[in-house]
Amino acid sequence: MLPKRVCVIGAGPAGLAATKSCLDNQLVPVCYELCSGLGGTWNNKERIRMKLSPKVYESLITNLSKEASAFSDFPMPKEWPPYQEWRQYLRYFELYADKFDLKRYIEFDVAVLEVHKSLSYSQTGSWIVRSKSLINGNEKEIEFDAVIVASGGKTKQKWPEYSGLKDRFRGKVLHSGNYESAEEFKGKAVLICGAGNSGCDIAVNCSSVASNVLLSTRSGFWVVPRVFTNGNPLSFGLASRFSILVRSFLPSWIVKKLVTSLVEARLNHKTLGIKSKYSPTDTRSTFTINDELTLKTYSGQVKIRPEVKSFGEDHVTFVDGRVETVDAVVIATGFTPKLEFLSEDILSNNPEDMRLHKWIFPFNLEHPSTLTFVGSCLPSGGGASNVIVELQARYVTQVLSGKHKLPSVEDMREEWTTRREAMFKQLGCFRFRVPLFKYQEEIANEIGVLPSFLRLLFTDPRLAFNFYFGPLLPYHYRLVGKNSKPECRQYALEAMQKTWAFFHL
Repeated sequence: MLPKRVCVIGAGPAGLAATKSCLDNQLVPVCYELCSGLGGTWNNKERIRMKLSPKVYESLITNLSKEASAFSDFPMPKEWPPYQEWRQYLRYFELYADKFDLKRYIEFDVAVLEVHKSLSYSQTGSWIVRSKSLINGNEKEIEFDAVIVASGGKTKQKWPEYSGLKDRFRGKVLHSGNYESAEEFKGKAVLICGAGNSGCDIAVNCSSVASNVLLSTRSGFWVVPRVFTNGNPLSFGLASRFSILVRSFLPSWIVKKLVTSLVEARLNHKTLGIKSKYSPTDTRSTFTINDELTLKTYSGQVKIRPEVKSFGEDHVTFVDGRVETVDAVVIATGFTPKLEFLSEDILSNNPEDMRLHKWIFPFNLEHPSTLTFVGSCLPSGGGASNVIVELQARYVTQVLSGKHKLPSVEDMREEWTTRREAMFKQLGCFRFRVPLFKYQEEIANEIGVLPSFLRLLFTDPRLAFNFYFGPLLPYHYRLVGKNSKPECRQYALEAMQKTWAFFHL
């Protein structure tokens, strides 16, 4: 029997993980990438050249340390610093592709125009992918046994409806997905709407050259630094499996108090007017990872403002009645998923109607495993999305290769309905976000790559301590199960040492 041919759409982090996972499970991948190089959002020059959104901005530095955001079987070089600027992070993905010889499976400068069911879909589950070369304009249609959509969940810009923004305001308006550098705002009064990671980063960037910077937030937010307690990277100082277990047994009010005191240790959010109306333990709260915003607000270079009420020709009015002159507005309110190459009868463009088991498998289709989505959801409050997309890719390819079986359609529908109802009850809406730790442990357990603490305790006590009491590391998901690798034990044990190696070169 011939190995299955799988079309992977996108050669960003999710697409690279999916392509490698196909190879790990004896599948034959063909990866289509729109740009001339890999890296997805992180390939800034390509994104600018092709006028694509979103993209990284010139001054961007990763929010998570290298040991927390690496793929499970390929740590970043120990001589690299704990955090990466975007060029170095893009270099990591290039090294990853070289290490596992992934580029030979990628066709660059190819646009996917349409994905539709083959004539034999009912019997085979196969799909027809229609694509177009951006080099010569030639189109082609190829039948694949399966398709993995790995082009990400950030595809359509979200634009809030502000009175006067479109018809009265005469200044410059752009979305954060089109932001490149602060130079275009030199000497101007700038308003940033939205206080997520991008909004706060842009506010900090602009404060060095703009005449005035206003940061508008609707419901407040929590600021946490990259460098956490005892000088550890945030991902190392925040949680371990042990501490998460302990919190699960404590009353919610104690957990809320503990987490709030931890978040407020460096910053009085209420005094600055940024305190979220949701507690840090509430999934509706917004977290921003930023080390400079505190100083910028304390020095008056970034001023916090409430939600926007309306715009005039050259000014903005906030809901508290204050009026400020502004020359430019940056909308930093995020993105929603939209896949132009899929018709509505295959996947709804409305996130509330996207019926995806584990955010991956569309169980409303006759063959849920042959069209899948890797990287469509994001971790709540930020987190190591590389860990998530790799686990998703491993799940998909294990199912496609016959090494793992999906639950029945009835069970998948029941689980999705339960989670959807719970999300609406808690949030009042349906969001493509998942609780990072809970979700990745759930997927790892599902595919048999989550180690047992008790078993490790009797067979490898040192590793057991690292796994249970140490930081959450991607290498832990390569210790047992299918495609495990013995060298990942050492990667996990040396993670802390490698974090600091840069400072001792």
